[in-house]
Amino acid sequence: MTYDADIADKLNALETLTNRRVREEGSRRNVDIEEFDILGADGRAVGVLTVRESMDPNPPFHVHRTVTRQ
Repeated sequence: MTYDADIADKLNALETLTNRRVREEGSRRNVDIEEFDILGADGRAVGVLTVRESMDPNPPFHVHRTVTRQ
């Protein structure tokens, strides 16, 4: 499986993502949050990866994306 570059930078060799969870936040529901469990080579959970994308609700609708690992 291939990941976006910003996600791949947060993963070590042989780690994969599973169990995708999605929710929206913000008063205008303009913040999308995806959480994934990180599995090591042995199949055990080794952390959580969070991808947060927020879009400015006013033109020109800039999008800000952050990827964090816990």
